Amino acid sequence: MYVLYLYTLSFILFTLYNCFSKNRNKNTIKKLDYKKNYSFIIKNIEFFKNEKCIEFTNYNNNYYFKQSNIELNVNFPYDYDFFVVNYIYDNKEYKYYSENSFLTFPMYSSEQIKNYVYINKISSAKLLITINKKDEISSKDKITSVIEIDILPMLVQFVGPNYNFYKDLEVLGSNVTSLNKIMTYLKLKNEIVLEKLDIENKNYKLILYDNFNNEYNIDSNYLTWNPELKL
Repeated sequence: MYVLYLYTLSFILFTLYNCFSKNRNKNTIKKLDYKKNYSFIIKNIEFFKNEKCIEFTNYNNNYYFKQSNIELNVNFPYDYDFFVVNYIYDNKEYKYYSENSFLTFPMYSSEQIKNYVYINKISSAKLLITINKKDEISSKDKITSVIEIDILPMLVQFVGPNYNFYKDLEVLGSNVTSLNKIMTYLKLKNEIVLEKLDIENKNYKLILYDNFNNEYNIDSNYLTWNPELKL
């Protein structure tokens, strides 16, 4: 009786092991022709005029690496100051700022995408906003205070697939990513958080940090970042 019990238990365990192994192999083993899908998916385009969003156009189209010109002024009777493209690449959401009357999408061909072995990513993006208040006693004196906001979740989507704020598209005649213009967009989309941000008088300072906590003061008019690791 004892032997029969052990035999039955062994048979059950063996059967369960085989079922588990088959399911595990089925889920983990990839076919030889398996390829990762790096298609570009354009979600929508936001059009802005006089610091207001005047049009929101949905697309949800896959373009893969086949580049084509999208005429934005077709069926769009309004003039605009700039537009922001919201798209997906490699399952990540990105944004692209432009003031042109057309859009070449995807903005990169397959040969232009860089496959980094290691990316020195931006770990933090601190926005320091300086606020000047008049003293209650003397109108000449000013009390200065600084507000610190980490805007990394807002800013990082503009870094692009090559993680350089589209710097490599400059040679192709594209817009260089302007710091003031990106800040204008971020304030429009986050009015409450960035209420004290004054773009015209530039009462702000942007400091970026990398994976190794190195500090980078963005004191130029353009957003820049080198994703390559410096040894």
